[in-house]
Amino acid sequence: MNFQETLLSFIENKSKCIADKDYHVTKSLFMDWFACMLTGMKSTSYRKFKNVVLTKQQFSGISMTDLNNSELMGFASHCLELDDSEFFCETHPSSVIFSSLMDKENNHFSIEEIFKSAIIAFYCAIPLGRMANPRHYSTGWHGTGTMGSFLATISNCFLHTFSRTEIKMALSVCATKASGIQNVFGTDAKYINSSTAAKNGVFSRRFISNNLTSSEKLFDEDSHFFKIFNTEKNTCTNKTFNGIRNLSFIKVKKYPFCHCLVPLIDSILSLDFDLNELKKLRIDVYFSKYSYSLLSTELPSNTKEAFFSIPYAIEEAIRYKQGASPYLISKKIKPKLGIKIKVHVKDSLEFFNHSLQLSLDKNILHNKTFVINREFGPNDISFIDSKFKELLQSYYSEQLTNELFSTIDNLDPKSSLLNFKNNIVNTISSEDTLK
Repeated sequence: MNFQETLLSFIENKSKCIADKDYHVTKSLFMDWFACMLTGMKSTSYRKFKNVVLTKQQFSGISMTDLNNSELMGFASHCLELDDSEFFCETHPSSVIFSSLMDKENNHFSIEEIFKSAIIAFYCAIPLGRMANPRHYSTGWHGTGTMGSFLATISNCFLHTFSRTEIKMALSVCATKASGIQNVFGTDAKYINSSTAAKNGVFSRRFISNNLTSSEKLFDEDSHFFKIFNTEKNTCTNKTFNGIRNLSFIKVKKYPFCHCLVPLIDSILSLDFDLNELKKLRIDVYFSKYSYSLLSTELPSNTKEAFFSIPYAIEEAIRYKQGASPYLISKKIKPKLGIKIKVHVKDSLEFFNHSLQLSLDKNILHNKTFVINREFGPNDISFIDSKFKELLQSYYSEQLTNELFSTIDNLDPKSSLLNFKNNIVNTISSEDTLK
């Protein structure tokens, strides 16, 4: 089976049968992306990155320039490590796709058309990821930068009704620009991966729109993408494209940590133990080699390292049990609580299996195994509204937060993207909202 031709047919067929629920979920994902993006724009990392991208200008607050620049939004929406994830391509899909679709040349399209293009790209993560992983990611590539570039390109090409030939060429342009490695995890450079992928989607579409040429054979030649990027090179069959009927494979994040730490935090929150006996607590944690390779067993020295720190994730989870906000890591890394932690590495190909064992005074209290199903796990989006408000109220007034929430919650699908951007900018600039 020819993967490239089947992928194009998959896009055409999926566009004819998008369920209403997909639009509902996509609207929620858009709200989550927007909260991460707007809050990320208040971070020190974003302000410095903005000076790199837009060198000769001074900015304060949000401007239409920010909302037109996919590169900036891709960085801002990922830099808090709170944007959603999916485990096929191993990307942060909304950070890449929505940031790319905000390009100013898309301003005349309706919100409904924007969402439909995002849905198509979300679903394309399934066959692309099944063909490329786990080898592509486990080799050291960051899927958000590589595979995410394809998702951004597909969304833009679909929005502009590209022909099959034009999509093929745009994907080849995208491939020659796609990059992103895991070696930069724990630093500001990690966020370049989502930023560049979003920008690549815009660039690749514009390149072909301006009648420049590229190869039409990306995935199926001897020098195809799956060979160059050291992927699994799985055989393309009907199963490559089947089996997923909704967007539940996109996971919205509750905590600002690497997704490998999410089940660990969930497990601690689900268990009952006496918080007054923290100093007596011993925790044994079990990770696969894959997960362990991305994480740190040391307490972090800064917030970026904190996103990948096993002991810090455990300590934050305990603070969550005590009522702390789960959405933002403190700017000052707090000293450890004195909990004894031992990390065990399992030689397993099952990437997302985690075991947790808690002990008090050598008496085993709990022994549970937590498994994230890579394809069919539940997708809890019920907390997005509260996450949106809590994130924005860390920088904006409650009144403004509610106005921004209402703007997205009451989006008219027939209104233009430009109208949405204008409403956002006018709302924010209407008063001095910084705390």
